[in-house]
Amino acid sequence: EFDAVVLATGYDLPCRRSLPFLAHLLPDDGPLLGLYKTVWLPDVPRCAFLGFTFGFITIPRLVSLQAQHVARVVTGDARLPGAAAMAREVARRVAEKGTTQKLTDNP
Repeated sequence: EFDAVVLATGYDLPCRRSLPFLAHLLPDDGPLLGLYKTVWLPDVPRCAFLGFTFGFITIPRLVSLQAQHVARVVTGDARLPGAAAMAREVARRVAEKGTTQKLTDNP
């Protein structure tokens, strides 16, 4: 069950400036670069961000895969770990690559 589904294009990486309607979920100090599996906010697992990635990758195909993953979670065919486990994985990826949204080693 969802309160809303927002479909939009043309946004920058998620931040309070680019997504003011979600400002209460986003960090004060810049873009959101720590999403679990490039999609989920650990503290708000029912909020999915699709397509906010960068690197040498085909965005339409990636978003299709992300949408399939979200659908599996929504229907109960897949489960997300708890917020603490997601936050640990996000912290590991951010320490390794500086962000969870960069999927390749390309600059």
